[in-house]
Amino acid sequence: DVGHYLDITYGNHYRVYNLCSERFYDTTFFHNRVERILIDDHNVPRLNDMIRMADSVTAWFEESEKNVIAVHCKGGKGRTGTMISVALLRSGICETAEKALDLFAEGRTDLRHGKQYQGVETPSQTRYVGYYDKILHIYNHEMPPTKVVTLNSIVITAIASIGNGDGSDLFFTISNYDELLGKFQLRQDNQLDTNSCKNEHNREEDKVTISDIRLSPLKGDVKIMFFSTNKKVPKNYDDCAFYFWFNTSFIENNSLLLKREELDNPHKAKTWHIFRETFSVLLTFGNEA
Repeated sequence: DVGHYLDITYGNHYRVYNLCSERFYDTTFFHNRVERILIDDHNVPRLNDMIRMADSVTAWFEESEKNVIAVHCKGGKGRTGTMISVALLRSGICETAEKALDLFAEGRTDLRHGKQYQGVETPSQTRYVGYYDKILHIYNHEMPPTKVVTLNSIVITAIASIGNGDGSDLFFTISNYDELLGKFQLRQDNQLDTNSCKNEHNREEDKVTISDIRLSPLKGDVKIMFFSTNKKVPKNYDDCAFYFWFNTSFIENNSLLLKREELDNPHKAKTWHIFRETFSVLLTFGNEA
């Protein structure tokens, strides 16, 4: 049905972009004018895939003023909005990441069915549109210089309302697109091994500091996921308490501070009875020796 609609409406002047990593279909329905970019649900694209799609869309539009694109994922919001925002920036329709994200949200929202804008889904996706904005305007649409760093510590503030209140129920994983780099338990004693790191709880300052993270240096796209063994901590996207993506090339002053609204899952208002307004995660880094 979709292929028939596109055929009668646009003829040979459409190209489809499938952003689903989890779904594949017969591209002959669309005369093989389908480009696939693998992005997991509620997650972010690789930086080089953002550049690749932006170049592909630009080239397609330059072939004919009649040409259009159809972009989809599963829900048509997070992954689709991220990559359409990229296309809006590359085409010059929008000058900034914020304007591109706003334009997509406005275009996707039917105000007859509610006043809440249905835009890009997670803070990490928003962050990556911001990265692309910098790639376009600072790095001349090339990949930024690779930056290799070591993760020195993770500081979680406003911990008292989360799980056991001292970080003892938490564990976390660090990965990139290709592999799991490490899985770590938090320990409040000094009996550490390659699968655990030190957890210092400061009750007065309501924070925990995670250190002695035994991990190879990081570069490129990195995902950190936190889980809780306490059933009172809500699980949402990716079946975890909270997570976030970042790219090491954009780390400034060897630190990255993410506030509640910049973290995936705690950004949702329904979790705010656990993740209070002052909840944040601070990463500190060292340069590779």
